[in-house]
Amino acid sequence: MSERSRQGMESDNSNRIRKAMMQAALEQKDYYVHAWATFMLYFLGWLPGLIFNLLVLSRARKDGRIIGKGMSGVGCLWLLLIMNVVIPALIILFVTSGATIMNMLNNRPTF
Repeated sequence: MSERSRQGMESDNSNRIRKAMMQAALEQKDYYVHAWATFMLYFLGWLPGLIFNLLVLSRARKDGRIIGKGMSGVGCLWLLLIMNVVIPALIILFVTSGATIMNMLNNRPTF
């Protein structure tokens, strides 16, 4: 076996070991602390909480794809996103559309 092929095999082995170690470290990682930090940031300000939530959620999804399964705490991040973005947006939509409909009904022409 030549020296060059031996070095190639050693680098392949080290890459496999590095990847296995990274996966093992990611499997131990959870996002509950990040979810608590996001929760606190939403109280300090909606925009910082939203930005942090989206960044952490993106990273958690990337880590989940690397290890091939969902990460712990990602459900909490999704729940925070739904409670602080989707539900208020729906409430605003219903209130404004309801006000518009009531305004249209009150201003209709009478015959």
